[in-house]
Amino acid sequence: MLSKDLEAAKRIMRKEKASLVIVKDGALIYVGRRHGLLDLAEAVKLLGEALRGSAVADRVVGKAAATVFAYWSFNSVYGGLMSIHAAKILEKAGIAYEYDYMVPVIKGRKGEEICPFEKLVLGLDDVETAYRILARKLGIEGAGVELSI
Repeated sequence: MLSKDLEAAKRIMRKEKASLVIVKDGALIYVGRRHGLLDLAEAVKLLGEALRGSAVADRVVGKAAATVFAYWSFNSVYGGLMSIHAAKILEKAGIAYEYDYMVPVIKGRKGEEICPFEKLVLGLDDVETAYRILARKLGIEGAGVELSI
């Protein structure tokens, strides 16, 4: 059974037509409505350590988003659309998850090629290494806490 926080995040996401909702200890701590990883990057910049132990509902969860969730120790994740690679990262990190649709990879907005962020971390298995690369690309390096790598 998934957490009450995750159920709340899913409910809010649907009601508000949001793309990303984060709930912790029964409190809504972030709502985003943009595409891609913009909202997740902003949440990391704004909340940092407060993300640990929270639940997230995200319309699309690829390996890049899952890497961020694992790095910040989210406790549960819902993805409307989730890649197999994301599920593997979440499983390895011990994060409970659910999804509506599972796909081999997340495609870019035009739907022809792999999402650039998914492609960036696709061959990496170590969460900290993958997060460091993503953090640089997203401009969130050092957000919340200094990276120890």
